[in-house]
This record gives sequence, structure tokens and C-alpha cells, in this order.
Amino acid sequence: MPNGHGDKEYGGHAYADHNGTSDCQRGCGCWMGPARSGGPTGLDPFGACPQNPADGKLLGGKADYDHVVTERIRNLESRLYAAETQLL
Repeated sequence: MPNGHGDKEYGGHAYADHNGTSDCQRGCGCWMGPARSGGPTGLDPFGACPQNPADGKLLGGKADYDHVVTERIRNLESRLYAAETQLL
């Protein structure tokens, strides 16, 4: 994993429970609205939040962000490879 860190799990984002646009309450930069969502490059506003490690311990600096984005890329690459293999 990035920066020599092993496997680390992260929970989801925390949005306010209302019908308008809401920023993730954990401060990761993701946001969710009734018809659109977004966030920093590489983060999935529906997926893992780099500010919500399952063990409660942040790696610090950009390490948590890098870890979540790298894991997402690896997962997507794996799914793409499996899909391409099925097509052949």
C-alpha cells in the first residue's frame, strides 16, 4: 500500500440527514446533494472516507487520502481486468 502502510480499512462519509447539499462532516472535502455529488479528485463521495479509519487512527498528512484513492484504483483495475477476461 502507499507509503509502506499495510491494509487499512475506512468507513463511509458522514452527511447531514436532510434534503439539501451537505458536506461530509468528517472534513474530507466530499459533498452530497439531491442531484449531484463530488469531492477531491479520486475520492468517491459514496465510498470510503479518508477521515474515517476503522481503527480510529489517522496515518497523518496526505497518507490516508493516498491510501483510500490507491485502494479504489486497485479495486477498479481488478474489476476491469475481470470484465475484460469475461469478454474474451
